Formats: sequence, structure tokens, C-alpha cells
Amino acid sequence: MRSPLRFFVFVCCGLFFVWACDPTPSTSENNQESSPQETKIPDGSAQPDGQTTTENRPPNEKVVTPEKTPEPTQPPKEQSPSEKTPPEASPEKTPDTSTGPWKDPTVHQGKATYYDADGTGNCSFPKASSPPLVAAMNEQEYGNAEYCGACVKVDGPNGSVVVHITDRCPECTTGHLDLSREAFAMIGEPKQGIIPITWQVISCPDNGTIRYHYKDGSSQWWTAIQIRNHRLPIKQVEIWKNNQWQVLTRQRYNYFLDDKGAGPDPVRIRLTAANGQVLEEQLPAPASDLEVVGKKQF
Repeated sequence: MRSPLRFFVFVCCGLFFVWACDPTPSTSENNQESSPQETKIPDGSAQPDGQTTTENRPPNEKVVTPEKTPEPTQPPKEQSPSEKTPPEASPEKTPDTSTGPWKDPTVHQGKATYYDADGTGNCSFPKASSPPLVAAMNEQEYGNAEYCGACVKVDGPNGSVVVHITDRCPECTTGHLDLSREAFAMIGEPKQGIIPITWQVISCPDNGTIRYHYKDGSSQWWTAIQIRNHRLPIKQVEIWKNNQWQVLTRQRYNYFLDDKGAGPDPVRIRLTAANGQVLEEQLPAPASDLEVVGKKQF
């Protein structure tokens, strides 16, 4: 009987030893340990126990940094039509309003002859009071009296001279100028009779204001106006009639005509020069053979 009793005691002692050495914590301790405790981390934010920070991370632990989700890119804001910067406006072409020297860019080539000129001729200007420096334009370029009253710089073998166009040369060809004797002598030998030249239309020397001449026979029922003493070639003449500008018809004898008449009242006139300059003046009512001294000049 001693052997079974001894075996029973041995088994009981073994069980007690196993129970005493069991590492499993009690339920209360396990619950207490499973409750997270907040621990302060260096940046001041609270963090539960069990999460590894930079300070308490094991030295061999691999740190996985979560990728930062990129913020959605905002598409560039499209300007509304009202917000868009308007393109720079291209510069408009404006007339040359300077009163300084002007010249036509075209340089003509031809020849010169001379005749006994006195300033009269197809342009219907009055006789010059002094030895005239004038010329007659060739038939082709005379046109409809567009050159009448214009100044032309003529270059010849012996120098240059500036002449007024006062007449037309029917037998002259393109480029040919028929000069007054006085003008011809300033650029060539009169005994030669014909010399080669180049010429160019320029602004005339300033000689006071523009003058206006009502042709003989002008009245309120038929009105013809001539422009005199203008520095620049005349491109167009208008009068204010019936509440609008009316273009007068240029005649080959160098008058601007309203064949219905300008009426009995003072005439408002507008001139346009070859370079685009414009001026306006007030003239008295039309009358036969009346000259009016204007107040303006190009």
C-alpha cells in the first residue's frame, strides 16, 4: 500500500508545481494590461501604449512611412472673356498733320526745256509780279490739274531750283518740264536748250495763309472756287451744304465747281491736302471774281 500512496503524493506535488509556475496573468491583470495608456511623445501629441515612437522603437525595427496622398491638382482658372487682357490695338494710320517740310517720295526723271512764262496758263493763276520761277507740267502728268499750285524741286546739271506748276505743256512727254527762262538758267545753260533733270514734289515755302478765289460769274446758283497760295498739293475740296459735306468737282482749269451753286449764305469750306492734312475755313457768300484771304495754312 505504500507504493500507491507514494505515487499519489508525487502526482499532487507535480500538479501544484505546474499551477504555481503558470505565467498566464489573471483576468483582472489581463484586462488592466489591455487598457491602453497614453504616453506623451516629443511633439506633444498623445499616443496609446503599444504604438512605437521614434524614442521607444527597437533599434532593428523597420519603419514604413505611409505614402502621402497627393492633393488634387487644381486646373488653371480660365479667364472669362471679360477678364481676358485685350490685345493691343494696332496703330491706326493717321494723316501727317505737321507743318514742316514735306515731299512726295516719288522722284521723277526726264528733261527740261524753257519758254517765256509769266505765271499764267492752264492753271488759271494771275500773272506773276516778279520774274517767275514756274513750270508747265507735261500732258500725261498734268491730269486734271492735280499739280496746279504745287512746288517742284528740279535738279539739273548746274544745280537745283524750286518752281510752281502754273501751266500745261501739251507737246511734252512723261517726265518733261517746260521751265520759265529764269528757272532753266539756274540749273543749266540756256544755249543747250534741253537738259536732263530729276524732279520731286515738295511743300512750298511758307508765304502766308491760303487764298480763295471765286471765279468770275460765281453766284449762289453757280459757284467755282480756286485755291491759291497753298503749301501742299490740294487733293479735295468740300463745302457744307444741306447739312452734309459735299465734294466739289475739280476742273481742268483748276477750279472746284458746284454747278448747282453754294447758296446765298457764307460758305463753310474744307480742304484736304495730298498728305492727308485737313483744314476748314469760313468764306463769305459767293460773288463774281472775289478773292478771300484765309486765316489758315497747311
